[in-house]
Amino acid sequence: MKNSKNFITVIIYFFIIIIFLTTSNSKSFARHQDQPEITSETAVLMEMDSGKVLFDKDKHRKMHPASTTKIMTSLLLMENCSLREIVEVSPKAYGTPGSSMYLGLDDKISVRNLLYGIMVQSANDGAIAAAEHVSGSVEEFANKMNERAKELGAINTSYKNPHGLTEKGHKTSAFDLAVITREALQNPKFRKIAKTNNITIPWPDKEEERMLVSRNQLLNNYEGAIGVKTGYTRAANRTFVAAAERDDMTLIAVLMSATGDVIFEDAKTLLDYGFDNYLNTKLMEKDDILKEVSIINGAQKSPLIVKEDVKLPISKSRTEVKQELELKKSIKAPIEQGKKAGTVKWIADGEELISTSVYFGEDINQAINTRWWFRASLGGIVLMVSYITIEKVKKKKSSKRQKERFKRKYRY
Repeated sequence: MKNSKNFITVIIYFFIIIIFLTTSNSKSFARHQDQPEITSETAVLMEMDSGKVLFDKDKHRKMHPASTTKIMTSLLLMENCSLREIVEVSPKAYGTPGSSMYLGLDDKISVRNLLYGIMVQSANDGAIAAAEHVSGSVEEFANKMNERAKELGAINTSYKNPHGLTEKGHKTSAFDLAVITREALQNPKFRKIAKTNNITIPWPDKEEERMLVSRNQLLNNYEGAIGVKTGYTRAANRTFVAAAERDDMTLIAVLMSATGDVIFEDAKTLLDYGFDNYLNTKLMEKDDILKEVSIINGAQKSPLIVKEDVKLPISKSRTEVKQELELKKSIKAPIEQGKKAGTVKWIADGEELISTSVYFGEDINQAINTRWWFRASLGGIVLMVSYITIEKVKKKKSSKRQKERFKRKYRY
């Protein structure tokens, strides 16, 4: 009997262990499956509006950018020139090796068509022409590229040329490329050019047209694709910056150093991961009142607002998102509208998702009863009333004493 019970106990424990291991392995497998698998050496997936990174693989590692360099080149060309400006092709631009739009020596081409050549055809000659037109020389333009990169927070980026041909010290990172692309995509002109699959442009000073064709395979076969730029050199291998928009969310995928067309599959994998697992959620709208708070010495409560929409890609598996408000200490009236009041954080599952500044939504005057002149006047009135009251009491007492003396004097 005792052996039978022991046997049953062993069997029960055995099944418990099996269930535990199976469950653990399932959870581990699920977690593993949640993360996309890619072959590119470094990568990043960023949501454009918030700049939030949804996935990264060695995102800050310095890499050769190849022709993804031309994203910055095009951004600077648009920021410094009108689309109608005419660019003249120098001997240096004419003789540039590699991918080309076949500009002729002394050709004259509009900035608009030059941009299509740089972004769609990946024209190295066009990139040199752009650099010389903006800054006078490639060296000065590279300095401008680096200054702009630092302004955007691309701290691991160092440009030496405008086209991306391999050169010592010409490096960037997946994260930096995403940051630069995020800025560029906010320019409607850039966005229009970046999502162009092919275009026919008139050729400078000649009665002919030329077809420009993009190497970006996603423009043909990925829903919502809007660009951006492919690249290749032997040192860089394949590089690719992809972007797509669906359901009010724009994602930027950067992949660096992959072999062959697998880089396009990596891009699809990252973009699918973002769209499948995240929702772009508006947590608060510009000028919405977050809360009304009392102010020391204030005549009324103050509404707290945010100065811009607060949107964030939130994982579909997240629980309820909560707010935490942190206000500056000892805030006293008077207060001007627009002054910073503190910070609001959004938290889910114990993790801070985003934080943003909150501001006073209107002017808050100091309450009259807290002003020095009001208190001084009130003090004066109290003193005056007290004095008059005391004097009246004194007079009353004096009158009473006089009457008593009169009575004593004429008592009979």
